[in-house]
Order: sequence, then C-alpha cells, then structure tokens
Amino acid sequence: MGGTSRPDRDALSNLIALHPDVHNGGPQSVHARRGWSEEHGYLLPQSIAWAIEWPLLLRGQTWVYLLNSGIYRPVP
Repeated sequence: MGGTSRPDRDALSNLIALHPDVHNGGPQSVHARRGWSEEHGYLLPQSIAWAIEWPLLLRGQTWVYLLNSGIYRPVP
C-alpha cells in the first residue's frame, strides 16, 4: 500500500520483495496490471485496512496471509 508512516500500512505484513522490473517495469509489472495484482495479493485495494486481511499467492502456488511477525501462514 505504498510507503507511509501509518501503523496499519507500515508493517511487515504489508511487505513483499519484488524485482524492480516486476514492481514498475512496464506492461507486465504489478502496477500496470492492477486488477491481476489485486487478485493475486500483490497490491491491496484501498478499502483493506490491514494487509493481514488479504491473501497472497506465494510463488504462484500457495495462498498465504503475511503476518506482522515477518512470517506467513497458509490460508485455511
């Protein structure tokens, strides 16, 4: 959800590491494909208050929730 000092946004659960080309690198990047990126958990809709409420497709294989402890847990 972008850089900020808000506690609900500035947390480990709101952080994934992406290659620069995947982040902002053209037509196949996360920001260029917002709908796809939201569906897969790489971008969060503004309506989501906490990133731990939104699942992420990890490595294209497993749905997980990112936790504020810096780890993840599988989506039940």
